[in-house]
Amino acid sequence: MQGNLWGDGGFKWDKDLIRMVYRIQHGHNPDPYDPKPIKYGIPVAYATYEYGGISFAIVEDRKFKSPPGY
Repeated sequence: MQGNLWGDGGFKWDKDLIRMVYRIQHGHNPDPYDPKPIKYGIPVAYATYEYGGISFAIVEDRKFKSPPGY
């Protein structure tokens, strides 16, 4: 696969494959703050996680960035 799985303005692969890869990549993360999916039922990943008394933000990246030379 490629580093930018999602792309800007469309998807390179079938939506079912995108959702499966997403579950593999994010299945171990805490439940998202707002689990409502975006277009085509694609999930989102942003949540909070507390460890050792410190609160961390989990924010996804690259979902809507353009590939090089786009």
